Amino acid sequence: MPILHRQTFLRVYEQFLSEPDARSLQGNKLAIAQLFLVFEIAAYSSSSKARPNTTAYELQWRKALSGASSVPSLATLQCHVLAQLCYLLKADYTHLLRHRAYAVSICHQLGLHQGHKLNSLPPFEAESRKKVFWCQYALDK
Repeated sequence: MPILHRQTFLRVYEQFLSEPDARSLQGNKLAIAQLFLVFEIAAYSSSSKARPNTTAYELQWRKALSGASSVPSLATLQCHVLAQLCYLLKADYTHLLRHRAYAVSICHQLGLHQGHKLNSLPPFEAESRKKVFWCQYALDK
């Protein structure tokens, strides 16, 4: 699913690798949440039979997501879509439904269900919004 822009995510990942304690990313809580969500999804998606202990990842992304601004944004929506994937892999449907509700609400607040609003945006942003909206739509169905 094309939830995150690859180059943007790789830049954040490079910053994280240069400073693993994430001091360089402290101002961008949503980037930290996205990073640890991807780590947790990758850990659960691995083919090893033993499930890794991913509670450290979950603590990190939940703390970052709760500490982020409550203003609806594309980055917040991306985090909630990734959280849905994470809880879908864990089969934790209570938390899955909570993040689905947040994501659908953000889609409506941003007007992503109205395609004509995307025409006035720059092409990159319009395409990103469209991709995240359709990922959420597919998860909702």
